[in-house]
Amino acid sequence: MFVCGIPAVIMIFQTLWIFLNPFAVIYEDKFEMKKTMFSNKQWYFIDIKLVSEVTTKGFKITYNDDEEEIISTFGIRASHKKAFRDAVNHYVCKSLVIERADDE
Repeated sequence: MFVCGIPAVIMIFQTLWIFLNPFAVIYEDKFEMKKTMFSNKQWYFIDIKLVSEVTTKGFKITYNDDEEEIISTFGIRASHKKAFRDAVNHYVCKSLVIERADDE
């Protein structure tokens, strides 16, 4: 029981931690979202043409080939959703070399 019990308790704690705390990380050239222990999707800014406004489901990104994908913001605080979308949009515009008023 000792050999199986300790690793099982650690795995259960880590699983609950990941499921209860989804997060997104924004880098200079991409953003990455981890919603569960088994998902780790990355979106590169050079592939994205447009980022839409935040809705109840999340926000929509449009790729350079006009395909669209909804980025679900489930698990992210409502007060942080717009800030997350704005940060993604900022780096998309920066990768497209679009001049913005807040670039200083």
